[in-house]
Amino acid sequence: MNVVKINYPTMDAISYLLYWEEDQAILIDCVPHCYEKVDRICKKLGKKVKYVLLTHGHIDHVADAKKFQNSGAKVYIGRGDADKLYTDKNLAPMLGIRYIPMEADLELKSCRYCFNRHYVDVTETPGHTAGGVCFFIEGVLFTGDTLFAGSVGRTDFEDGDSQKLINSIKRLIELYPGNTPVYPGHGHETTLEIEKKYN
Repeated sequence: MNVVKINYPTMDAISYLLYWEEDQAILIDCVPHCYEKVDRICKKLGKKVKYVLLTHGHIDHVADAKKFQNSGAKVYIGRGDADKLYTDKNLAPMLGIRYIPMEADLELKSCRYCFNRHYVDVTETPGHTAGGVCFFIEGVLFTGDTLFAGSVGRTDFEDGDSQKLINSIKRLIELYPGNTPVYPGHGHETTLEIEKKYN
């Protein structure tokens, strides 16, 4: 699995483009203004985004999702955050980011899915939002705003819950090995073991 990071510097938000030998790719999260960047990268690599997997529904992670859907990609989000794709619950007005309302092609739950012949383990991790999810793909954990290097997601928004967030992080530590690389929605990479010891 190859991973390309696409940053939105204003908020240090990150999308991750995943690709393999076949021509279809997966995108984790859709930070603002990432569509054109991802399109250029994909054309250079000879790839096309087929699936967009959203860790949660805040605007800094879903801003360009409709553009990918319009280009033929399927957009998936946790079932508890699906309404953020078409309501102001995504915080777009508060953050001053323009957004095109849309509906997800599929609402995810804790389950193993197969995309592009590659298995994706989805774990529901409420806390930062009601419907946050994390993705475990080929030994790498994509945590969105649930877990960061040295920090955790905010819980002071409308549907945030600090106790649920702690429980979600404990669940991740129980499910996956300590040496699992963690690719968060903001900041740099870490591992579960490092966060268990020092976070």
